[in-house]
Amino acid sequence: MKKLKRILLMNWLYFGKQLIEVDDVNFLTGKNGAGKSTVIDALQIVLLGETSPRNFNKAANDSSQRTLEGYLRADMDDSSPKSRRGKDFSSYIACEFHDDQADADFVAGIVFDCRHDGTVRQQYFLYDGVIPDHCYVENRQTMSIPALRAWLKSIPDSHGQLFDTNWRYREELLSKWNVHTDQVCRMLKKAVSFRPIVDIRQFITENICDIPEKPDIEAMQQTIRDYQHHERLAEQQEKKLEALDGIGRQYQRWLEASEELRQVRFLSLWAEREQQDQQLEQLRQEEASCRRDLEESAQRCRELAEHFPRSVIIHGDGTDPELLTEERLPSSDAFVALTDRDEDNLIISLYAHQCGVPKVVAKSSRQN
Repeated sequence: MKKLKRILLMNWLYFGKQLIEVDDVNFLTGKNGAGKSTVIDALQIVLLGETSPRNFNKAANDSSQRTLEGYLRADMDDSSPKSRRGKDFSSYIACEFHDDQADADFVAGIVFDCRHDGTVRQQYFLYDGVIPDHCYVENRQTMSIPALRAWLKSIPDSHGQLFDTNWRYREELLSKWNVHTDQVCRMLKKAVSFRPIVDIRQFITENICDIPEKPDIEAMQQTIRDYQHHERLAEQQEKKLEALDGIGRQYQRWLEASEELRQVRFLSLWAEREQQDQQLEQLRQEEASCRRDLEESAQRCRELAEHFPRSVIIHGDGTDPELLTEERLPSSDAFVALTDRDEDNLIISLYAHQCGVPKVVAKSSRQN
């Protein structure tokens, strides 16, 4: 929303310098001749981009006799001591706006260069910023058009413009308001007069419907029904979009869960492989240990064979039944189990007893 915040009048009728603060709702009160219509006429010059006197003082009187010359030179009354006739001066009307959406300010206004010979030069202006503290006064005089142009150029990022034509100014001002039709100007003209609107249909036709002929009520009703239908369709589409968003969120969660599961499986397989590698390494170490034991056993057998040449030394697994049978264990007179493992001694002794060996002796290191 664009809000009018301040109005500045410089050398405008009897106002030499007047800065007016504006709020959302404002009331202009005062006696006749206090300047209420003077402020409104100045305001419409800036808002409508027109300097024609045909709308001046309409707020107070339909038979207005005020002119632009009279406002500038303050000679409505020939006996006025504030008259500026025969003097060189500049007059300003400036309106400061605030854009809530962009949180930015801009100023729209008009400057009149008046000369003692009665000539007047005017230019509308627009720039980004606020009304300056000096109120366009330099060296105790209001700035002329060339001075204003130089001042605007000296302000960085002001995008200041002075317009040679009124229509170009109106176009830029409506763009600032984000309005793309001149209907708002026509409605402002209606509002200035403060007269009640009697013919509602005519007002709607001229200012809202933008058609010169009689409104087609049935067509308008059909348009409303079509609008309501499309509004329902839009609501349905919004629900579908919400459902699709929900599906999208579910799919995203599924993707995340799938990725997490993939990582868990990978870590599980990695841990299983690590465990298998450890077991394989352990088996390799056991195999190496067994090979060392076998080599030591073979060496021990050779040593025993040298010391007991009349004895038969067998290098093998003493718990292997096939080996014991091949060595004629059933025909032996006696069997002695002397390994370092009590369990092996007990098992092979039982096996020898089953084979019919008369005498069986098993070594046991346990005392209970």
